[in-house]
Amino acid sequence: MDYGDLKGQDAVQLGPMGAAVFGGVLVLVGVLLVFVWGGRSLDEGSESESWPTVEGKVTATRIDRRGGRNRIEDKRRYTPRVSYEYVVDGKTHRSDRIDFLPDGHSTRDRSAAEAVLQRYSKGSTVEVFYDPADPSTSCLEPGVKLGISFLAGIGTMGLGLVVIATAAYNLVTGGGSPEPDGGPHVA
Repeated sequence: MDYGDLKGQDAVQLGPMGAAVFGGVLVLVGVLLVFVWGGRSLDEGSESESWPTVEGKVTATRIDRRGGRNRIEDKRRYTPRVSYEYVVDGKTHRSDRIDFLPDGHSTRDRSAAEAVLQRYSKGSTVEVFYDPADPSTSCLEPGVKLGISFLAGIGTMGLGLVVIATAAYNLVTGGGSPEPDGGPHVA
């Protein structure tokens, strides 16, 4: 699309009701990010703080790289991976879950991924937290971690609430309607 075609075009304002609907959509998107995408991680992360522990052994470490780079931007992401095994009730389990971050420590900074791996060298002994109801579910770092989906969701909900509050204020005070008759305005 040639954006030069937009010059001289009239801009349509949403008005208070349109802004309220837009704010509601932002809140809904934020709720989905926090509770649907990040919800399982929040639940398991919280539960993991009370899980029993057992000694485990790190069997491998690596950094996975996704994405690429072009002349305009670098989209590479680095994710540290720690594989470990542990025994519960005579059965050996294997896992690579460090914690319950939805994005798994994925970062654009390779040195940040390397810093995670420095805590877990191959062959070292680690404390493994495991779910007593399902010992195959485990982690090395228990607790709730605020991943990017959670933070983006909170930010989106906050922005949506500000938009809704502004729209409500404009409805109550009569603001936001540039036409004296309160009708829609086309600039």
